[in-house]
Amino acid sequence: RVKFLGKYLRDELKKIPKVKIYSPTDENMCAGITVYNVDGWTGPKLQELMWNRDKLRPRSSDDIHGLRHSTHIYNSIGDIDRCLKIIREIAV
Repeated sequence: RVKFLGKYLRDELKKIPKVKIYSPTDENMCAGITVYNVDGWTGPKLQELMWNRDKLRPRSSDDIHGLRHSTHIYNSIGDIDRCLKIIREIAV
């Protein structure tokens, strides 16, 4: 389930302009942690935005690498979609 959710997140992030994924995207090399950023954003700013908009808490990685988004067995696709909605809105 963790790998499934991580893949879902990465697959959707790949479709969003201005998003760069820093963690591996080869599914043989990844599981539930995805590190990504949106052009023009920092990790601390993205973390703050996620919390203020929808009480979501992917963790800040740093100014360059953005967020470290960890999927867990208790997460749902809906949880990930809430994050993706915010990312899509700012990646214009």
